[in-house]
Amino acid sequence: QILEADGWTLHHVDGQGEHHWTRPGKERRDGTSATTGYMGSDVLKVFTSSHPTLNADETYTKLGYLAATRHGGDHSAAASALRQSGYGTDLPINVTITDAAAWPDPTPLPPPEPGPEFPLHTLPEWAQAHAVAVADQVQVPVDLAAMQIIGALSAACTGRANVHVSPNWSEPVNLYLAVAMRSGAGKSPTDKLVVDWLRTWQRTRMEQMAEAHAKAALKVRHARKRLTKLEGSEAVDERDLFAAYEALAVAEAAVPPLPRLLADDTSPEAVAGLLREHGQRIAILSTEADLFDMLLRGKPGQRANMNIFLKAWSGDSFTRDRKGGSESGPEWTELSRPLLTIACSVQPSVLAQVRNDPEMTNRGLAARFMVSVPDDVIGYRDVTRRFTATRLPTTDPYEATATGLATRWCSWANPAQLHFSTNASTALCDFLAEIEPRLAKGADLEHLAEWANKLHGSIARYAGLLHLAEAGDTQAEISRSTVDRAIDLGRYWMAHAAVVEGIADETAIEQAQGLLAWIAGEGVGAVRLADMQAGHRRPGEGLDKIADYIAPVELLEGLGYLRHLGGGDWRAEVGIRRSKSPDFAVWPEIIGKPLSAVIPRSPRTASMGERDLSLSPSRYTPPPGPRGTRFTRIVDPPPVDNFPAGYEPGALFDRPGVLPPETDVTTDGPGPVAP
Repeated sequence: QILEADGWTLHHVDGQGEHHWTRPGKERRDGTSATTGYMGSDVLKVFTSSHPTLNADETYTKLGYLAATRHGGDHSAAASALRQSGYGTDLPINVTITDAAAWPDPTPLPPPEPGPEFPLHTLPEWAQAHAVAVADQVQVPVDLAAMQIIGALSAACTGRANVHVSPNWSEPVNLYLAVAMRSGAGKSPTDKLVVDWLRTWQRTRMEQMAEAHAKAALKVRHARKRLTKLEGSEAVDERDLFAAYEALAVAEAAVPPLPRLLADDTSPEAVAGLLREHGQRIAILSTEADLFDMLLRGKPGQRANMNIFLKAWSGDSFTRDRKGGSESGPEWTELSRPLLTIACSVQPSVLAQVRNDPEMTNRGLAARFMVSVPDDVIGYRDVTRRFTATRLPTTDPYEATATGLATRWCSWANPAQLHFSTNASTALCDFLAEIEPRLAKGADLEHLAEWANKLHGSIARYAGLLHLAEAGDTQAEISRSTVDRAIDLGRYWMAHAAVVEGIADETAIEQAQGLLAWIAGEGVGAVRLADMQAGHRRPGEGLDKIADYIAPVELLEGLGYLRHLGGGDWRAEVGIRRSKSPDFAVWPEIIGKPLSAVIPRSPRTASMGERDLSLSPSRYTPPPGPRGTRFTRIVDPPPVDNFPAGYEPGALFDRPGVLPPETDVTTDGPGPVAP
């Protein structure tokens, strides 16, 4: 480690285990200049007479070498420098070659750039309080609950409405959504509190339909059996044969489809089958990355076919022909207007893989997802909520309203046709005109151009969904204020899409922080890359194979926390079998210390509902309150016995437009309530 750091090159190891070295400035083909390990001794035997500070035919201990090369032969000075680097203390330091005083302070690790907080006013008014309450109880950013609420409503409304922005532009109301949060951040508990109503509603409807479906399916089997029997008879009357065929067709048409809406872990072939069997509308709601794992598995060009996911976003016709098996024969599926809603909660590294995958990006699937990357609050949560949480008072009104809407929408025989008002169309047109120049080459949103082209449609879709979730009048035009709120949500999505662009870098930052904390805790002056993999293996954080460690180690080296002990590019042989693992010296000031003692933790900014979440700039103005003011504060909150123990309803609902049912309010001034 000492010699390589000074530019020496290992020439070879002979049969007795003696290491032969070539001095700095000399090529390996010119032979050896010194040896180490002669007869097992831990000294350097010098042959060369061309080294500026070492003498030929002399031997040097490690301390002697450092004294000769760094301190003019002064062993005391060399020992003093080693003590400053940690030698002579109780720390289990292996090696260091750098004087602490000569190692300048590294550049601090850059904190990840967070996106804006979720614009709560863009949710349906009746869902806002529940989103805040869930975020507060589960201790997650309100973004997660809000995006899952939108996903559930979009799933229930998929295929039930079309939104007409202009005579030549219409959109369905299905959405593709993805929230990126670390494992263990609370995705599943939040999903249960905001999406389970949809699963319960689906289960109830399927149970109600099960008997009628079973009886109709029995008639189909009986009709098919009769037709098969007639086909096998040589003396069959042609009229009887055709009558049996028509009876089978009538029986098949009379089978009521099971009202299934939700899927989870499924393949493209299964999605196409589900769409065919359930009215060409289905939703994938998941707190895992199964969908993306399936689409990313294998090499580009050899992966699962993503055509159905591309076509079912926009409702384009889809035809699939397969050779089929020896028994089933050819398979054919034709869908005239398939519609799919996807709402997934995944880890940030998954979104980074999707965004960086050529096939996913070039074919436009990645751009169809509206994303949220809320700031991480792990380590800052109030863990007592797990022990005091009871049923939220917002749950019953939220679930009753959502279930009522889903029941109403599923009763429509034909999709509702919703139209933008003139002012609403103008608002969306102005937004498109605003961001269009920013998509040009060299402009700030050039890298988001493909994604922004899908943003327009998603804004229009959400405006229609929001209209149905609040006004509910299919004959009324979608108002300007509704579209303004949808545009505000679009601004949020656009800002978080920019965050996704940097997730690969942010992932390396988070990996580097964890790796540096481990290195500091080891208390060593130098560390091998292989040791990092063995001691700090975190597959859930993207650190598994040895190559996964290159990016965070590069970052730590570039910032000055690590120094490569050796010459050449250490990355060149990483992952090659039998290659030597590169070694790195560690910044002396961090050895054996907790990371927080040297690098203060940056404050987190994720909101669980305690601050004003309006997104600027915004055209939306909250509706006037009961006393004429646009902002209200709870002065006399509901009785405490209506809320769970430890619950603070006054703080929870202290925001514009979020009020518990039947709560008296009073004005608190003409402006926004201070956080």
